[in-house]
Amino acid sequence: MKRVFLSFSVIFLFILALQSCTEKKVKQETRDEIIPAKEEQKVIKLSENLSPVTTLKAHNGYIYYIDISPDGKFMVTGGSDKTIKLWDISRLPQLKEVASILRLYTQLWAPPVKFSKDGQYIFSGSYDYIEVFSKELKFIDNSRITDKGIQSIEVSKESNLIFASDVKGFVYIIKFISNKLELVKQEKIHENEIWKVKYNEKLGYLVTASQDKTSKILKPSDLSIVKILRAHAGPLEFTDISDDKIALFSEDSSISVWDFNFNLLGKLYDDDKLPIVVGTFSPNGQFVISGGKSTKIKIWDVNKMKLEKTLEWHKNDVMALRITPDSKFLISGDRDGYIAIWQF
Repeated sequence: MKRVFLSFSVIFLFILALQSCTEKKVKQETRDEIIPAKEEQKVIKLSENLSPVTTLKAHNGYIYYIDISPDGKFMVTGGSDKTIKLWDISRLPQLKEVASILRLYTQLWAPPVKFSKDGQYIFSGSYDYIEVFSKELKFIDNSRITDKGIQSIEVSKESNLIFASDVKGFVYIIKFISNKLELVKQEKIHENEIWKVKYNEKLGYLVTASQDKTSKILKPSDLSIVKILRAHAGPLEFTDISDDKIALFSEDSSISVWDFNFNLLGKLYDDDKLPIVVGTFSPNGQFVISGGKSTKIKIWDVNKMKLEKTLEWHKNDVMALRITPDSKFLISGDRDGYIAIWQF
């Protein structure tokens, strides 16, 4: 009788165990169907090369801005020598100047320059004018929007809206249709200079970097203020946006990193304790690169929030930084008018 009871007990426990496993499997399969697997970010391994592969004197004055065409074949630079230059960079690290144009504006600073999203136009902020050129750098049109210097420009995805900022703290919306520029709206956003205004389609907002130590998040439709970001003891010199983060670069020698809900994720501190003037995200958002008064280029891993690499060659302030769309090269420009090409 005991043997029969034990046999039934064993069979009963076996059935319970089998049922439990089946339920777990069903639950696991259901969960896997509901929650998709997280897409892994492609990790970039930095080049071990610490020296530039190419250097050249590009302007007879400092280089304030560099931009690269969407196809990665051309680069445009703005110098305080009053010239805008177009470069063939399709065979990097070799590069070749293919066109230049002299602008009639004050020599206080160099013009910010920007390719349209389709690469067919080049926009410039020539002190008090917004100008547009063909992709070959042939003049098309201009529009006077301020009596003070334009500090930065951005272009919408459709390339029919240009956003600009100036030393008076204004942000401007300029329409570009049928090869004509037209001022649509201007708004006083900061009491002090706005060194950079950045537009990002994925974020859906404009982000400013101002001398008053704050950044303001703006609606691109009407320039209304959505949020004010405060994290720095010094003026903000620059800002950039990745697919999911915002970076603010400050004269207080630090970089603050924010998510798209405007939460502060952390700060990066430069041990050189000198103003950071410019910065950019790598195309995949894994790294943020900074430059400034230290003359060094710092590469930071924003996921680990740590310094990964330091590049040294420039003898004066690093004022412009861009990474090619394929992430193979980093291009830097300095106060002496030199450009350096680095393996990234």
